[in-house]
Amino acid sequence: MQAVWWLILAASAVIYVILAWAALPKRMLRVGYLLSSPLGRGIKNYRETEGGRSIVYEPKPKYRRFVSQYILSQRNGKKALLCKVDENLSYLDYDIALFDAYGKPFSVLNVRENIVKPGYTRIVTLPQRTSFVSLIVNFADNTYIDNEKIKGFALKSRIFYYAVMSALTFFEIIFLKLCIAKIFGDVFVEDFMLLPSNLPGTILIGIAAAAAGIAVAEVFLTRSGKKLKGKERGAYEV
Repeated sequence: MQAVWWLILAASAVIYVILAWAALPKRMLRVGYLLSSPLGRGIKNYRETEGGRSIVYEPKPKYRRFVSQYILSQRNGKKALLCKVDENLSYLDYDIALFDAYGKPFSVLNVRENIVKPGYTRIVTLPQRTSFVSLIVNFADNTYIDNEKIKGFALKSRIFYYAVMSALTFFEIIFLKLCIAKIFGDVFVEDFMLLPSNLPGTILIGIAAAAAGIAVAEVFLTRSGKKLKGKERGAYEV
């Protein structure tokens, strides 16, 4: 019977590692941009005869050899973005960080486009909530643009992941203690598991293990989050 519990203990540890360090991060963590305000610089503001408006922006200097300007326009109740690019450019992968009227980021669109009309991208329709945008270029033809300094895992998704992982870690400690009790406790299993004097120690070990898991995950996520491409909400290709 002890051999069975050894197998259960080993299987439990493997399942915990897969869930806590592979499945849960993939499902819960969202990589995005650590932006508190829009990037780029508005250089022109046009009011149109039909009540619309267009704002011309310059992107960050590191992107300007690929995208010299981009236009955020509102016409006929629709908001859209158009980029002016190098005429020799044939492929562009870029993100559009969307901000509301209060300057708060709320989503990111990813666009991967084969340039059909030299010098210009296609028009990208934006959500009505959009008031400001930031353009982040990822690839231009075969050139990769390093955006590590502004990328990371979103805070809300981190907190949710840490909470679920902590609970999973705590219960894994309890289950491991049960397995050890079954292996070594013999007839004293119930005393080993339920004795009041043992409960505080078990709880403290569970809390310490959960805290250690969060600390390790925080270091890992801080380092790896900046190296990962943002998970887009509503991403599409044109």
